[in-house]
Amino acid sequence: MQSDSSSRITFILSSGRSGSTLLEMLLGSHPQLWSAGEVQLLPRDLREKHQPCGCGEPVSQCPFWEEALSRACLTPEELALIGHYRSRHPHGRVFLPGEARGLGQIALSPQRADWVKSYGEANLRLFQAIGGEVAEQHKPGLVSLIDSSKDLYRCNALIASGLFRIRIIHLVKDPRAFVYSMIRHHGVNQLEQTIRKTIRWRIENHLAQRVYRQMLPHHRSLKLRYEDLAGHPEHTIGRLWDFLGIDPFPEAIDRFRGYTKHDISGNPMKFEDRPIELDERWKTEMPPLSKWFVNMATGRWGRRASSL
Repeated sequence: MQSDSSSRITFILSSGRSGSTLLEMLLGSHPQLWSAGEVQLLPRDLREKHQPCGCGEPVSQCPFWEEALSRACLTPEELALIGHYRSRHPHGRVFLPGEARGLGQIALSPQRADWVKSYGEANLRLFQAIGGEVAEQHKPGLVSLIDSSKDLYRCNALIASGLFRIRIIHLVKDPRAFVYSMIRHHGVNQLEQTIRKTIRWRIENHLAQRVYRQMLPHHRSLKLRYEDLAGHPEHTIGRLWDFLGIDPFPEAIDRFRGYTKHDISGNPMKFEDRPIELDERWKTEMPPLSKWFVNMATGRWGRRASSL
């Protein structure tokens, strides 16, 4: 992967627990793609020492990341910059007033433009280093790196930097399924959490759409349902290959767990050995009052997500 193509990034944009790990694994199994995982978590994983790479070794001890970081020659300040948005809202905060006002804007103030340029340059150097390592050791025909950070603020800044040729896959889960996955362990606080997570789903997906609809040509974004990905993977991955402009690779469904992985963080399902399954437990286990509230609060947004 030459440096001029290291700017080709496929960015997975989604809420948590919406199937992004499955999507990342399916994409990463393609010979022309490589998943770097949740790249913005790299500084944290290096600092905390025990966080596992996709290969099973701690990121801080993984030879792949040692070599990539050596190639990148990032200063401590530049490395910290890559994790900026994760450190800003580490506990799931979605609406950041100072940041949300600038979402979807290409024209920036001089001060903001300088910061975005520095952010983009630090990330580009890291992606170039990852791409060089991948091309030499794993996939010489690499077309695009995958960043599954999900974070809409990170996605916005990468686009605004003007340094990347980004394609965005906006993965959306039925709001009832999303809320259920977030509240099912909260016991007596389920109603309160239902309200909070429903609001989160609506705000996060609304802001995500603002980012790519206002900043990218239509053909460089794809809105994808989790229910289609997990329920009809054969058909859905065909859409993904077409969208990304790469060769068909139906073998991804059988091989998505067996390829070489050095991706950052993500769901523990990466280390499990189970087939693709559509999780619809919310239909029988979600309290009726919670279902009613989610339907009422998401309205047409929720109905669209249920039938894209």
